[in-house]
Amino acid sequence: MMADAAHLAFADNTFDAVRTDRVLQHTKDIFAVVKEMARVTRPGGRIVVFEPDWETFVLWPGERGVTRKILNFWCDHIPNGWAGRSVPAACADAGLCDIKITPRCLVITDLALAKRVFDLDTTLSLAVQAGILNAREAECRAKELDKAAAAGQFFSSLTFYFVTGTKRE
Repeated sequence: MMADAAHLAFADNTFDAVRTDRVLQHTKDIFAVVKEMARVTRPGGRIVVFEPDWETFVLWPGERGVTRKILNFWCDHIPNGWAGRSVPAACADAGLCDIKITPRCLVITDLALAKRVFDLDTTLSLAVQAGILNAREAECRAKELDKAAAAGQFFSSLTFYFVTGTKRE
């Protein structure tokens, strides 16, 4: 069933637990969605959220200025690139208690895998199309990544936040 996450078609206090995994990054209003999650959760029930914070996305190597342009473009290209850091406040705003926050860092040192997981080639292409990078910068960046991978020096990481809370009795 598809639904608007901020307007679920369920009665109040329907579920013992409600969970979302990497969905809130695609919404504009995380606070409204978490409030809706709380509405459909019974008192004493749990809410579980797992979201990345794209501002924590790291790539190595690369010229610092170009890398910042790429990473900022990527973060800003996602509807809510700061989802991970926003969830704890959204849980508090929804009236949840016993909020726990656990960071999880995904580290990828294999460039081929990182290209698939993070869609790096498309990101470079979109950054050129948007005028964030010129074609030469994108080409140099791709070559730097390939060279680092060949030398066993490529590194990427992204921090996710696992946030849980309980609906008050």
